[in-house]
Amino acid sequence: MRILKEEILTEMALIGFIDIKGKLSMRVGVDSDLGKHNETYIKLFNKRVPDKDTKLIRLSFKENAYYEHKGAPLWNPSRVPFKEVKEWLTEKSNYSNYLTNWQYAIMMWNRESEYMFTEEEFINGDADKKYGNKDNPRYVLSTTPIPDWKSSTIVNLND
Repeated sequence: MRILKEEILTEMALIGFIDIKGKLSMRVGVDSDLGKHNETYIKLFNKRVPDKDTKLIRLSFKENAYYEHKGAPLWNPSRVPFKEVKEWLTEKSNYSNYLTNWQYAIMMWNRESEYMFTEEEFINGDADKKYGNKDNPRYVLSTTPIPDWKSSTIVNLND
């Protein structure tokens, strides 16, 4: 089954890959879907290669919650390896000399949402000062901590 291959290749910012030895290889990205909602999330696909995806889950940047993606099978939260995902997000990004995967995901989400700033402005907080206000509900602060996603208590925000 193919999930939105064209969207993945043309509209999603790749954050990286999570490999769990002998178990799973996942792809992580952000795609702000401009104009749809004020939801903020990171996309987690159950396969490394776009043509092989069978499920995805959109995890909230701000709380222990997820959003379903209309037209794509939901990756059941009880099957998502949250511990490994959170560990990987705390590791240094392959795309930046200064950011973790989590910080890089936030920076790329904001850029995908058309907030314009440099990596230096993101790191030193100038981007937060400029965009981190009620007029910009889709902006995610650079200091946002990783939510404590847990399959036993995660909330579906589509309900």
